[in-house]
Amino acid sequence: MKVTESVIVGAIAAGLLFASALSQAQSAADYPHKTIKIVVPFSAGGGTDLMARNIAQKLGEAWKQPVVVENKTGAGGIIGADAVAKAAGDGYTYLMGTTTTAINASLVTKSPYNLKKDLQPVAVLGLYAMVGVVGAAAPAPPRQGQVARSQNKTQIWGAGGHRPPHPQQRG
Repeated sequence: MKVTESVIVGAIAAGLLFASALSQAQSAADYPHKTIKIVVPFSAGGGTDLMARNIAQKLGEAWKQPVVVENKTGAGGIIGADAVAKAAGDGYTYLMGTTTTAINASLVTKSPYNLKKDLQPVAVLGLYAMVGVVGAAAPAPPRQGQVARSQNKTQIWGAGGHRPPHPQQRG
């Protein structure tokens, strides 16, 4: 049998592929072997931070490795998300993303990172319910009054930092 250049190249490529797969399998078996960082793009003490710290504690116990939470605040979560997008792609830096992370992708025209290309989802870590409430002295019951107030533009929606939008009464 005559050994051609393409057979040699194919054998080398197969060997490299096998070595790469073996290396990844070994890496997966050893993971984690160093400190894991969870970046929270909001200030300490908020809901996202508390959830991240709870998850970090449980992962640290399970993995027998330190899992630290680092708050990188600013620009509505963009600074923290950008830090994770630019971190080494070794699986040791995670973003505790929220709906704000997804919303920023559509609202911010000059983002320093591309959500679809630079970050990838790993897991849904929690869901939260939102509920609308009014004070007992509100001028109209919520279901009836909500529509009327939105039609006469006396109700607006706003968000306080990294919280979900909430209605505010005007006038």
